[in-house]
Amino acid sequence: MTVYSFMMTGIRGNRPLDPEFKAEYMFDSFLTVEGNDNPIISVPTFPDVFFCPFLPKGSTLDKFVNKWDYPHFAIHFPNTFCELVIDDSRWGDPEFMPDYASRNEREKWDTVMTVASSLMIALRLCHYNRFINSMVLVGSTLNNLHLAPDNSIKLYPFHPISHPMCPFMEDISRSKITLTNDDFKQVIATHLKLYNLMHTADFEAVTIALGEYYNDSHPRTKMVIIWSGIECLVKPPSVGIRKALKTRISMILGKDREEKTRIFKKVAKLYDTRCHATHGKAFAKIDYSKKPTEVNIQDETTEHLGAMIDSYEILEELLWKMIHNERMYDNEELELMQEEFISKFPDLFPKQEK
Repeated sequence: MTVYSFMMTGIRGNRPLDPEFKAEYMFDSFLTVEGNDNPIISVPTFPDVFFCPFLPKGSTLDKFVNKWDYPHFAIHFPNTFCELVIDDSRWGDPEFMPDYASRNEREKWDTVMTVASSLMIALRLCHYNRFINSMVLVGSTLNNLHLAPDNSIKLYPFHPISHPMCPFMEDISRSKITLTNDDFKQVIATHLKLYNLMHTADFEAVTIALGEYYNDSHPRTKMVIIWSGIECLVKPPSVGIRKALKTRISMILGKDREEKTRIFKKVAKLYDTRCHATHGKAFAKIDYSKKPTEVNIQDETTEHLGAMIDSYEILEELLWKMIHNERMYDNEELELMQEEFISKFPDLFPKQEK
């Protein structure tokens, strides 16, 4: 059996134009739970899965199977203060996952990756979101890497070279540096439900969007990928996509007539902005002819960035609904939602759109 270490790398340290490493940056990835004095935080949904704080110790230069892995590792190493450890040694126990031992290496890897991915998403959905999962080590924990035999550790980088971002950091309710006990209980409950969902439905477009949002890619890229995730959840047909998105999202998220109407209009506006990003129109444009010290972000760009954040929030809210229901909506349900919305809100549709 195998030990995996998923490196949790903070998003603010060692960034360009930031010559100082501030001590508080370590808490971007140094996971703590209020009232828990044990620095090792166990994840009870799976055996031998836990978060563990990390501080560098000993040389790691020659530990990797591929000698070119170390430069990738070194990019994120100085700003990584926590690891998610998964030891699958007991996963084949009869009372847990009796068929695990008979799975091939690829199937085991997929299972481990799904456990880790669903847990990382659960943390972000509960607003612990100032980190990326920069890479995974196979064969050792990060804390014991200096003790591993030379040329023995495999490394799989998720973000070889990137400078991540978290758009929520100004809002303390959306970006936390510690979790309450209730927060962590919610993470654990969300993790198991999400893990099960990811085994029964195709969430690839959603998981890509949830990860890409925190990477340092252009907002145009983020906007397109976010809406790909939204479409994955509400399944609009190839004809009438815009109407399907507006009506289905409103029915899923809206609690009453007023809120459904507000969401309908909001989604219409956001989808128009998404089309700007998709079809080559100006989107989040920065005037690079001006110096960075001058105002080089236009009002329209600020609106586009706001639309990107609002779109991501809709993606999260839709996913929360399906996590709560412990299943995705099927096509028949979504079609009925659309028909119900149209029948209840005929005044929102011009004649040619009905």
